Amino acid sequence: QNFLKKFGKIILLSAKPETILERVKNDNQRPLLEGNKNISFITNMMEQRQTRYEQAADFVVVTDGKTVHEICKEIMENMQD
Repeated sequence: QNFLKKFGKIILLSAKPETILERVKNDNQRPLLEGNKNISFITNMMEQRQTRYEQAADFVVVTDGKTVHEICKEIMENMQD
């Protein structure tokens, strides 16, 4: 975490488990999700990682229902702070 912060800001892109499932349902490049593409598995994995991710992040951008353009705009606005 400290190592990463030396090189810039850390941005946590966050989404609901349902959004994540929709995004990865046809993706075979995520070994941890192979055979586990369901809400309960994704929720559990997120809960296990959430505290560490939030502690490391300089700011969080919730991506549910946003376009790539909207997400980028929010990141840029936060980078100016």
